[in-house]
Amino acid sequence: MNKLYCLIGPSSAGKDSIKYASGLPYVVSYRTRKKRKGEIEGRDGYFISRDEFNDKHDKWIAKTDYGGNLYGITMEEIKQLGKSSMIYVIDWDGFLYMKNKFKELNMINEVVSIYIDVDPRDLRNRMVKQERSEIEIQQRLKRLHLDLKVKHKCDYIINNKGSLEYAVEQLFNVIDENCTCTRSI
Repeated sequence: MNKLYCLIGPSSAGKDSIKYASGLPYVVSYRTRKKRKGEIEGRDGYFISRDEFNDKHDKWIAKTDYGGNLYGITMEEIKQLGKSSMIYVIDWDGFLYMKNKFKELNMINEVVSIYIDVDPRDLRNRMVKQERSEIEIQQRLKRLHLDLKVKHKCDYIINNKGSLEYAVEQLFNVIDENCTCTRSI
């Protein structure tokens, strides 16, 4: 059975970097924030207005408010699970909302939570490299204690304290552990 692997963790922990470096299919979410430099519509997100987001209120299978911006996915994005396991970057609140929706659909065993662990002292440096404003950095660091509280509530913890390649390798180990298929050598 294909699974939805949800990457959870603090801002700048490397969730998107791991998602892209894995080469695995991933869920693209709707979001009300402005597109960042280098982001591409349809690859990095579907950038919509708050009104457009609210118009889909009955369609969301996952949704969350992060930093004053709304993020969500509909069942249409999840239908791709029939073809392949997928990666989804989400915060803990959005994950809980989605987990309840999956439970209602008898799909609870198809979702796996993975916390991306990083040294908190490295987060500020990463945010500066990402050219985030000082105000945004402060807002995101204020959330850090909330993100750290959910670390041990996740199904798995991946260490991203150095090598991106090692973090991706850990992700593949999690996927292998959850794979119910038989492999021939």
